[in-house]
Amino acid sequence: MRRETFEDVHVDYGSVGATAAPDMMQYPPRGFRSAEVEVRLGSGVERFTQAVDAIMSWDLYRGSGIAVQVLSHGEPGAYTGVRFADDGTPIAPATLSAEERFTADGIPYVSSGASARLSGRVGVYRVTSRVRVVSVVEDERRVSVTFGTLGGCVVSGEDAYIVELADDDSVHFRQRSVFRPRAFHYRIMRWLAKRRWTALSTRFSRTLSPLWAARSRGQVSE
Repeated sequence: MRRETFEDVHVDYGSVGATAAPDMMQYPPRGFRSAEVEVRLGSGVERFTQAVDAIMSWDLYRGSGIAVQVLSHGEPGAYTGVRFADDGTPIAPATLSAEERFTADGIPYVSSGASARLSGRVGVYRVTSRVRVVSVVEDERRVSVTFGTLGGCVVSGEDAYIVELADDDSVHFRQRSVFRPRAFHYRIMRWLAKRRWTALSTRFSRTLSPLWAARSRGQVSE
């Protein structure tokens, strides 16, 4: 496993890492809504690698029609810390890897601390925000990247994008989000924020797999 967590996080919300909580849907942070969608992308290592490349670069956003201006590339040699078992026993030493990795197209993978300005439109919804990579976790069959907002967006919070190669060789994409409306009209009409999240998550799913609609399921907390 490779794990990176950016410690000096100047995001515009306080519940950093909330998307990693197993009970996120039942107990979102106070004032936030939680949402989750899961999509089957197909099967096989090649499909898994393609999806990992998309979430580990900025291609998931770019492929969804959102322009990306990279502000910082982060620290590929970030301190990964010590991993512990459930009983508190250390199971892996701290590491510091300077390895820089790339997609098949030569695009650098993101690292914790990387940040970018996003701009574009998804349907009727405008996307204008700054985001930072707050964590990267890589296993042989499961990879996740979490982005947190830095400000300038109509909602604040974080999105975790997860790609997993299951034991039956099927490939799944999951988006887990916690978000809080900031713009006045989203605070007044909360259903608009839910609809916006659904529109964006749908676009991301379509970017990774045109056949996403056949096998997808999602929910947003009320």
